[in-house]
Formats: sequence, C-alpha cells, structure tokens
Amino acid sequence: MEPIPHSEYDRMVIAARKAMSRGTVAEFQLSPAALELAAEMGIDPAVVKTHFLLLVYRETLAGRPRL
Repeated sequence: MEPIPHSEYDRMVIAARKAMSRGTVAEFQLSPAALELAAEMGIDPAVVKTHFLLLVYRETLAGRPRL
C-alpha cells in the first residue's frame, strides 16, 4: 500500500476548495492514487470522497487551510 504523493494530495485539496466555492462538489473526483488506496483497503470510494471533503471544509472553517 503506497501513500498518496504530497503533490497529488495538494491538487485534490485545491480541487475540493474550488468545487466547494463553485457549488459543484458532486463533480469533485478523487485522484487515481486515492481510489487505488481505497480499493486496497476495501473502503467505498464515496466514503473516502465524503470524508476528504469534510476534512477540507473543517480546516477551511477553522481558518487553517492547508494550501
């Protein structure tokens, strides 16, 4: 199980923020590495997507955006 590269994670954070600001969260897609990791762990990609979006949203509300 390989971790998701930082650059790929950063791109997902930026894409998630853009999707939230535009109201197009349903169109947000996880990276291929994140989907592969979810499959290896036996986790539904929809659960991973929801958790990731909530994490980015929480960090934004707390005033400590990662990027």
